Amino acid sequence: MIFDGQGRPMVSVHTTHKQVEAELVVSYLAAYGICAQANSDIPHSILPVTVGKLSKIHVLVSEDDVEEARALLAEAHQGRLQ
Repeated sequence: MIFDGQGRPMVSVHTTHKQVEAELVVSYLAAYGICAQANSDIPHSILPVTVGKLSKIHVLVSEDDVEEARALLAEAHQGRLQ
């Protein structure tokens, strides 16, 4: 389990196979004051795998920010589809 700087567990709010998408989501959440980080089982800069379990990149936020982060991401997704 991964913890934030204050010792609270971090929770995945978005999963992707693309490093650029993960970085975009982290930046988007940061713009709304939510500290997020991208985490993966492998360093994608060294081994850029894009399929399978190893390729998953999780965007994590503190458990205190999960609801707000998911609401923001859902709102952004809705806007993209309209």
